[in-house]
Amino acid sequence: MNLFLALLCCLVGCIGFSMTNNVRGRPLVWASLGGCVALLIYLLTPTSLGTAMRSFFGTLGAALYSEWMARTKKAPVTAFLITGLFALVPGAGIYYSMKYAVAGESEQFLQKLLETIGVAGAMALGVILISSLVRLYTGIVQRRFPLSPLKAPGEVHAVIDRPYGSGPVTDTLSVCPFNLGTC
Repeated sequence: MNLFLALLCCLVGCIGFSMTNNVRGRPLVWASLGGCVALLIYLLTPTSLGTAMRSFFGTLGAALYSEWMARTKKAPVTAFLITGLFALVPGAGIYYSMKYAVAGESEQFLQKLLETIGVAGAMALGVILISSLVRLYTGIVQRRFPLSPLKAPGEVHAVIDRPYGSGPVTDTLSVCPFNLGTC
């Protein structure tokens, strides 16, 4: 029941946050579900790993969800990602570190500050990792299966489209492996 209540509160909070960022219509609900995915992964990760690692895994889930939803809903990734990370932002850590700094408790201040910086760094690393992997994957897929240019019905080109390597040049030593002509 506590998990369900936490996810419900997260959904409501993410909907409100999305509305302040001008996310409207159906993407509002989908973006808010990204926050629930991140929080669910965070809560299901063992507490023995620490707050930073739990946030890292939650961020991985939110970033994967954001990349997937951006492609299926044809919307920017940031609309889903920023809302998805809202539930994991270490706001309490920032608050308590400033509270300890103002109170003059330097040891607790440094401990809470380093924990907060660790969580923020883990979140940044998770976003960078997923974004880089998705870009690498899409680049490989686009190179492996290039889209042919669109042609009007009945239009004939002077050169027949053919796959790489099946052209008039049969000497493989003189052809550059990067499809740039001759080396």
